[in-house]
Amino acid sequence: MKFDIALMMLLWLFGRSFAKKLIATINFDPMSRCSLGDLGKDPQRFSGIDLDMFRKIAKYLNWTDAEWDFECMSPSSLLSNVFSNENYFAGIGGISILYDRIQAGYVYSIPTLSTGISIVDNESIDEWLFLGLFEPRLGILLLFTPLVCSFLFYYFEKKKEAYESYLWHSYASLFFVNAVPLMRTSSRLIQVALWFLMLILISTYTANIPMYS
Repeated sequence: MKFDIALMMLLWLFGRSFAKKLIATINFDPMSRCSLGDLGKDPQRFSGIDLDMFRKIAKYLNWTDAEWDFECMSPSSLLSNVFSNENYFAGIGGISILYDRIQAGYVYSIPTLSTGISIVDNESIDEWLFLGLFEPRLGILLLFTPLVCSFLFYYFEKKKEAYESYLWHSYASLFFVNAVPLMRTSSRLIQVALWFLMLILISTYTANIPMYS
């Protein structure tokens, strides 16, 4: 059986004083182990992580053995008895946290349920944060790769243009701008590789923004 939350303890406390507090439980190994219909607190008949924990709670509350007992029952009986029968002080077992039950008045032990959603607020704003998204090695790669490409363009294109034109073309390619027409296949392959590198860098930069913002 799959439970929404592997909840161990369900408490419904009316603020009344009882002659003897009955703690309803179910057989939910390893959290609670018992046989249907058992009554008492014998560790041989009532064991499990939750039940051992409740014994410590009872001791902390200074309850004497005459004040309370475990009673083993079916899950459906546990829910109905804990909610409607004032003789039952609490229920212990693998009880799902459901919206309908909360609306009906069931009160679960705390902590119980967490959505895992939290609000992250960055108190300080770093104006130079955009530079910190790249590692130094990546920044060096970004700086020198167009420089190397400019030499390659200048060599493969047989110096048809001044070197400064190819240098400008290489760095303009970082922004997908084609400043100088490339005639050689080798130059065009280098150009495509440079653009592909920029696509990878842009994707990496975009993916790192949520971690630093």
